[in-house]
Amino acid sequence: MSSKQKERNQIFKDLYTGKRPTRIPTTITMNIESALEHYGYSLLREQYSIEHCYEAADRIAEELDSDQIPVSPASTNAAVHRYVKNSFMVPGADGFFQHPDIAPMEMEEYPEFNEDPLAFIVDKVIPRVNKVFDTEPELGYVRMIAAKKVVRELHDGMNQKLMDKHDRADITQIVCRGFAPFDYIADYIRSFSTMLIDMRRKPQWVLDACEGALAYEIDKINALPDPNPEKLEEVFMPLHMAPYMRTKDVIKFYWPTYKKFVMAIQEKGFTPYVFYEHDWSPHLDLLEDMPGMHVAKFEAPTAELLKEKVPSRNVIAGVYPFDVIRYGTKEEVVDEAKRIIDILGPEGNLILNPNKRFIRDNDLNLENLKVFIETVQEYGKY
Repeated sequence: MSSKQKERNQIFKDLYTGKRPTRIPTTITMNIESALEHYGYSLLREQYSIEHCYEAADRIAEELDSDQIPVSPASTNAAVHRYVKNSFMVPGADGFFQHPDIAPMEMEEYPEFNEDPLAFIVDKVIPRVNKVFDTEPELGYVRMIAAKKVVRELHDGMNQKLMDKHDRADITQIVCRGFAPFDYIADYIRSFSTMLIDMRRKPQWVLDACEGALAYEIDKINALPDPNPEKLEEVFMPLHMAPYMRTKDVIKFYWPTYKKFVMAIQEKGFTPYVFYEHDWSPHLDLLEDMPGMHVAKFEAPTAELLKEKVPSRNVIAGVYPFDVIRYGTKEEVVDEAKRIIDILGPEGNLILNPNKRFIRDNDLNLENLKVFIETVQEYGKY
């Protein structure tokens, strides 16, 4: 391991253990699709190519000297989605996969779900969503497991190879993707649009379903191997629905099971890495109720409001406006980075990165990203 890689690892270790690091780290989050398109590849073909995904991730890491690799070559599941005919992830005409708003469970099925959530998910939701079950139902799970295993083994070792080649931190590692129970029901059992209606028509059914989804999510975490003491292992959790809810409804329907799930992740020894998508400004007071430390990445609240509302025991991430990277001048990129660092940097608990993921090539402005990274690494020194 190079000295530069060790230095970067120490920055994250200090940050996650409540110590002031030598400087503010900066990371970039992007889809492999954006890197592929940037280098002229077609998603209709090359997102299924292990070699081209690695090449794109390697080239983007060469250009962007963020503290972690900007993108993983394994960040696409396109081959699996296509093979299992996943209705949740559907390719468009250009090959890019999107998540349609569908409801695999009917409203009148809540009681059956609540009686045994795991059985309902295994026996009904997954077969309804993945059309690979339609032809030979008894082989559906065999094919799903085989497809995931093949793709995982083909990508095995690629992230570490890139981290070592480009001297990037390798101490943090996402071991699992988790969901706030209310979000899980909305995203995978009902739908975005129907969930908000359900909680008006049948509030107790929704509350019971959230408890069932909580048990399902906790079982998933408890099935993981114990944390590696040499790593900072994370459970990544994007939050979706709360910004579209009144605070009193968040308190009743969303927060109790979300909080329990965060605590379960912490008790297992993992760090919750939570992306508070959209605008959580009306609900930020609830964070005082969250025990322990978690990484809290924000999209919309202002730096001033986050400084006021987010307890300093947590690590704040995100915050930097995506649109400044995409459309701003170099001077605007520098000025905004310095402004946010002046507000949130003094606490020593900041990871500064763009507040949205770069999804497609037209999102990318590599020159501005380079300026952003250089500014944070220099101006963010303690």
